[in-house]
Amino acid sequence: MPNVTTPENFEDIWQNLIEAPLKQITVANGYENDACWVEGWLIYYADDIARGINGLSWPSVGARPGKEDITMQQRNQRHDPYESQNTRSFMIEAGFDGIADRENLTKRMESLLRDIKKAIGTVKTSNLTLTRVNFDIPQETLDYAFLIVEGTITYNEVWG
Repeated sequence: MPNVTTPENFEDIWQNLIEAPLKQITVANGYENDACWVEGWLIYYADDIARGINGLSWPSVGARPGKEDITMQQRNQRHDPYESQNTRSFMIEAGFDGIADRENLTKRMESLLRDIKKAIGTVKTSNLTLTRVNFDIPQETLDYAFLIVEGTITYNEVWG
């Protein structure tokens, strides 16, 4: 279990709290699924995943940051850097083959959701909160289904 300290920038925080744990979702690591990691927006990979291009396959997991709220910014003196307290929203997207084994689609989605929660739960931090899960299928196609886990990360930053 990684113990997250205060990294220098959001990219390090993202790597430690989101990417690294989600990349560990494999049966060999004690999870229920072998999830294929994709960088960023899952929708951009859907066709490639469906065709198995570049080794991509269902189920797949991707994560992307959302919006950032800067709740406080200050500097002690005019030439000092700003210090801010930030809250960044994020989305973890998981995609599933919607054609194969349709009668068990909900069970497969629930299984991967458990894996996602378990993976995120391996990180020892109070800065990350999961807030909502949405289950859906894209309106353009019924070939795949997906779920979106929403959450927030709070962190401090020095800039300027």
